[in-house]
Amino acid sequence: LDTNGGSGFNIYAICSGKGVVGYVGQTNDVETRTQGHLDSGRLQPGQTLKTMTTVPTYGDARGYEQALIDHHDTLGQAKKGKWNCNCGPGNIGNKKVGYDRNSTSRPEARQNAFEEGYKKAQDWIKANPGKVNPC
Repeated sequence: LDTNGGSGFNIYAICSGKGVVGYVGQTNDVETRTQGHLDSGRLQPGQTLKTMTTVPTYGDARGYEQALIDHHDTLGQAKKGKWNCNCGPGNIGNKKVGYDRNSTSRPEARQNAFEEGYKKAQDWIKANPGKVNPC
């Protein structure tokens, strides 16, 4: 899968002022993505966007994103009330999965690449406890 011209993909977190990971994403351009989150209201004053790691392929990026969404339990965080703040309605937490781990409609090679990335991410999470929460 795509390697972004050899630059890879950044896996990032949006952090609350209290050190909580509230959103996990992946991008090939952190500056543009940060501005997009500012423009949409997802990134609010007092919150920061921090890179956790960089991975070489898009398949790895999708796998890491989903593994870290699962690890930090960010799916639907606004409904769970984890941030305990008036941070903008509907703008906290991941609103959907990074990818459907049970997809039967995605081409098999692509699904397998995402799953391999997920497995790599699980190993990375275990090996890098100090980087898993950059907040």
